[in-house]
Amino acid sequence: MKKILLTAFLLGNFFLATSQNTCATAVTATAGTTTVGTIDGTLIDGCGNGSASASEWYTYTSTISGIVTITSNLPQNDGITNSDDTYINVYSGSCATLTCVTYNDDVASSNYLSEVSFVVQPGEVFFLEWTDEWNDAGFDFELTETVVNCPTTMAPPFTEDFTNTGVAYVCWQSLDEDGDGFNWGVADYDLDNNGTPDGNPCLRSASYDNSSFSPLTPDNWIISYPIDLSSYASGATIELSWLARGIDENYPDENYSVYVATTNTITDFLASPTTFTEVIGQNGGDGVFVPRTLDISSFYGQTIYVAFRHHDVTDQYELNIDDVAVSGALSSRIFAVNGFSMYPNPAINQLTISSENTQMNSIIVVDVNGRVVKQNLVNATETQINVSDLVAGVYMVTIASPEGTSVQKFVKQ
Repeated sequence: MKKILLTAFLLGNFFLATSQNTCATAVTATAGTTTVGTIDGTLIDGCGNGSASASEWYTYTSTISGIVTITSNLPQNDGITNSDDTYINVYSGSCATLTCVTYNDDVASSNYLSEVSFVVQPGEVFFLEWTDEWNDAGFDFELTETVVNCPTTMAPPFTEDFTNTGVAYVCWQSLDEDGDGFNWGVADYDLDNNGTPDGNPCLRSASYDNSSFSPLTPDNWIISYPIDLSSYASGATIELSWLARGIDENYPDENYSVYVATTNTITDFLASPTTFTEVIGQNGGDGVFVPRTLDISSFYGQTIYVAFRHHDVTDQYELNIDDVAVSGALSSRIFAVNGFSMYPNPAINQLTISSENTQMNSIIVVDVNGRVVKQNLVNATETQINVSDLVAGVYMVTIASPEGTSVQKFVKQ
């Protein structure tokens, strides 16, 4: 069964003129451009299924926490002065026990050069095996390091839209529990086939491998960084939201679950009473994103983790998850007890916030993407905020006082 053909720009599945010819004598590669000489070394090809008969070897030791990208997709590799058909395998471990990390043959169907990206931590050692699929001609490759700084915790309101693709790979934890080598990644699709990503990176997990025309049976987990709900007390309404879709409208029946727990272990996620499960293609997500929510109010005052699990499905195509958000507001009763009021709501030009019982210290207004759009130091029991310059939509207002923090929602008309 052949699925819809989509061009996706993916992460994960992710010097010397002449390199050495075996893993044991691999030449050190660092950030920048490296020239590979004649391809005449010992081939192992322990990741993919290339057709080459020889390879050249390099080793790379990471000094960062982040993403490393290695590419031969360079202008000088034009098939005239350099080869224009390459293949790369990336391994961890030792030469005696190589473990495949990622590999790539062609960047796109019209480009036979190669590119991989993978997560690294300081001190990790990797082996790079380069081959040429058609001849022994050399080429150049470029190694780029991108540092990713992960939040220790995130406090609502916020939205993770995966625009910084490194966050998903470095700060979220991915687990390939079925052990098939396919896991969660990030894709920015070229749905209109114009050669340019559409500009909407999102999480993806597959139940079908289009490169080998083979069904997959995933049990793939991706687990968030910690989310701090300590500013919320009993009576608060706290909501987890996300978008989901089966990317191929003809094969959209991807089964997935969402779990919330106070630790990031699979045992605790499976034991949590706060879960959500659906077959997305049977609920409107057949080729289009649809919104979903889960009430997580019972976790007030705690630090939580969120897990998305793609499981109990096979022979569909890909599940996408995007715009994972956590927001909250105190209930009307608790809001009144603390003496806060906010009006008018909806607001057009000016929003007034006051407190009967305590002095407010600061007001922060955040949009649905987690961006701070207004921030006022108050030190008073009443303040006005000019909202006339905000675009229409829903915003979250965090009111800080000596008595604690209140988070409320307002609508800008």
